[in-house]
Amino acid sequence: MKIAIYSILILTLFSLSGLKTSAQCEAKISMDPPNGSPGLTIQFYGDGVVPDFTFNCDEFPLPAGWSSTPFNIGSPCQSPDAYPAPDGSDYLWTGARDVSGHRFIETSGIDASNGGTIRFEIRYGVHPLAVPTSDCKGPTSVNEGVALEYSVDGGPWTRITYYLPGSIDTVFTNWNLFEYPIPLAAQAANTKFRWYQANSSNDTSDNWGLDNIEIVPNIIVSDYSWDFGDGSPVDTNKDPLHTFTDYGTYNVSLSISTSQPCTDQKDTLIYVNSSPTIDNIVELDVNSTDSSSDLTLTGISDGGIGGQVLSLSALSSNPLSLSIDNVAYTSPESTGIITVSPDSTMCGDATITASLEYTNLQTISTDELFTVHVIDKTMPVFTSCPSDIVTSILPGNCDAIITYTSPLGTDNCPGSNLIQTEGLPSGSSFPAGTTRNTFVLTDASGNQVSCSFYVTVSESVPPSITCPPDIIAAECNNTLSIAAPSISDNCGIESVIHDSPWGASYEDASGTYPVGVTIITWTVTDKSGNTATCEQRVEITPNPSQPVAPDVNVSYGETALLSATPDADHYIRWYENSDLSDIPVESSTLDLGLLTPETYYRYASQVSTITGCEGMARPVAAVVDKAVLTVTADDAAITYGDPIPILLFDYSGFVSGEDISVINEEPEIYTDADEYSDAGTYDIEFTGGYDNNYSFSFVNGVLTIEKADQTITFDDVPDELRVSEQFLLSADAESGLPVVFSFEDPSMASLSGSLMTIEEEGLITIYANNDGGTNYNPAPEVSQQISTLPSFDNSKSLFTPNGDGINDYWHIPFIDDLGTTGVKVYNRQGKLVYESTAYANNWDGSYNGNPLPEGSYYYLIYPSSGDVIKGVVNIVR
Repeated sequence: MKIAIYSILILTLFSLSGLKTSAQCEAKISMDPPNGSPGLTIQFYGDGVVPDFTFNCDEFPLPAGWSSTPFNIGSPCQSPDAYPAPDGSDYLWTGARDVSGHRFIETSGIDASNGGTIRFEIRYGVHPLAVPTSDCKGPTSVNEGVALEYSVDGGPWTRITYYLPGSIDTVFTNWNLFEYPIPLAAQAANTKFRWYQANSSNDTSDNWGLDNIEIVPNIIVSDYSWDFGDGSPVDTNKDPLHTFTDYGTYNVSLSISTSQPCTDQKDTLIYVNSSPTIDNIVELDVNSTDSSSDLTLTGISDGGIGGQVLSLSALSSNPLSLSIDNVAYTSPESTGIITVSPDSTMCGDATITASLEYTNLQTISTDELFTVHVIDKTMPVFTSCPSDIVTSILPGNCDAIITYTSPLGTDNCPGSNLIQTEGLPSGSSFPAGTTRNTFVLTDASGNQVSCSFYVTVSESVPPSITCPPDIIAAECNNTLSIAAPSISDNCGIESVIHDSPWGASYEDASGTYPVGVTIITWTVTDKSGNTATCEQRVEITPNPSQPVAPDVNVSYGETALLSATPDADHYIRWYENSDLSDIPVESSTLDLGLLTPETYYRYASQVSTITGCEGMARPVAAVVDKAVLTVTADDAAITYGDPIPILLFDYSGFVSGEDISVINEEPEIYTDADEYSDAGTYDIEFTGGYDNNYSFSFVNGVLTIEKADQTITFDDVPDELRVSEQFLLSADAESGLPVVFSFEDPSMASLSGSLMTIEEEGLITIYANNDGGTNYNPAPEVSQQISTLPSFDNSKSLFTPNGDGINDYWHIPFIDDLGTTGVKVYNRQGKLVYESTAYANNWDGSYNGNPLPEGSYYYLIYPSSGDVIKGVVNIVR
């Protein structure tokens, strides 16, 4: 278990616990790594939440449809472990368990179709080993934690996360705010959530509490604005990655606008900090008989801030059983070694607390608590054990009274146990023969030692033995039942054995004997070791051998014909059953006919025409393979943009007049292309397909997607444009690809993008082209021809009415020479947008008080003397 002293992290968790249940929306800030974690670069995540359901856990009853085991509302945990809820309110605290020993809090069904977030605050009680006067005893075993789970439509419960307890204390004994996205599998119209504790010690132990439960749906946030508090520019990304230049404390602010509509601002204090790290250890073992053991700690790091010096220390909770001899660590190494010494005369485990701490800057430490099991390997010891005892008795007697002193033993730990596992107690009547007496001394850890001695009571009268009659049999009947010989003894038989390799026991020589002569020697031994023997003769004559009968292999639709070759003076029998229990067919060949794909066995034996003895049968296999069907895909072709055609394929290879109707499951034909695929070639392939009698050989096809044709629509270009006049060319390709403009005589006009500037007077041919692309052929060239006029009397053809005081009005420089001058201006659609009967160089490019869009406009100037002047003026903003 890791316990990290992060005062900064705890403050941040408390600041997040205030729930804005009355607001329409709430800006939300989260980050990776979490607040206070080491590192200057932080991935921020912005969000906006709207509480869909809120239960503050401040009062009875539970919300409608909820269920639970017994609980209290209030602040039941008193000093010294009274941790109030972060918002200072009452909270829910679990009590007694149900009949199955479980505790739970379960919500009603909630519509979670749109996803969202579930968040809440949780804490465990404090274990009395950490706070002896604790009155809210928390869980201590890894299986006593609380799981957050969900169930959809009354289905099984699925775990989202599990809060693992520690051995003495845990980070969960403080209130912590947790927030989880609703899993994709839980996003349904009827979803329940529950907090579930499957195991606990009793009704008054291992309790836990909840506060401020919220379920928040997803909403759409339209705008984000981040101020990181370090003078950097405002960031408008939803999830910005920000790097702080220095470690320190920063006020990070997020402003959001949502689709509600709703706006909110979230301010949070961010600590760009570092902390030492150390890898998690759960438990280790050392043997009590080891002189010392080195426990290696890994993953030691100072978090990346230069100049910090780490110090590693360790403390044993049971120094009598396990003492700490040395702690070897030099900053900034990544590993350290704690040397411990067990005492082989002591018993008990120890909890080692390894503390990693900065020594020359702000105190930030990490504690790693792990259990070291001192395994009792110290063997118990017998301090006394009786010697062997030998005594003789007179003929006619079969036992003797024997007394002895029971062995004594000791062990380094209490709880050893001495039992007799063999033999008879002292003072018992021991029978003739040898009796082994064994005593086993077992300590509390299961270490065992044994002490044995023998009591031998001997007599000299040998046993008697008479063998069964000799046996002569043929190989066809060579499985023999051979019982033990007749035996007797005045004080009892110890054993009767034989030297035959057959038989279920030494007293039974039954079995299948080989061809030839086997001599069985029987030996009987009485309790005092006296023996007697006899011999039994077994003779077996030979049987016919197995016939020559090869396996056959055919395909579906072919006849399976088996054959066997008999020896001289023999004939063949075919059986269908392996135990030869059916009526045989007597023939050298056996026609199985047309069979479905499978392996079929028949059993062929030879029978002697002279003796009638039948030999062992040989299994003969007829392997019927599936016939091969060739499945061939037809090629196909379409034009880009057309839908994929129906793909077709053919079969070949059916047997026995069968057709497609016999196929169990036809294969499916497919291609990876779709109506949006680029022009090119794509494989037509197969998937699936199954039949009991046929296998498939696939021949793929090719789908060709041809490029599509396209045309260009070229907007009309006005005639009689003047030199230096500009006009924005416009043309669209049917494919949506860009159109490129050019001139037959490049000296007549120039281009800037699509903006044409007239350079000379005369006829201008304008071309619009598109070279096609991945999916389109080149478009046919389109052209227009216009005639252009010379520039007229230096009338300005462009002005910029943007309010900057420069060129904001259309200026006719020679207007004073024209007398009273009338002006009319038209847009490209021929609509009159400006008119004056006495123009004074004061038109600002507006129509009815509103600015006109950029573009070219046609004008007519009516001087009091002279001809009407025509031209084009361009508005550029």
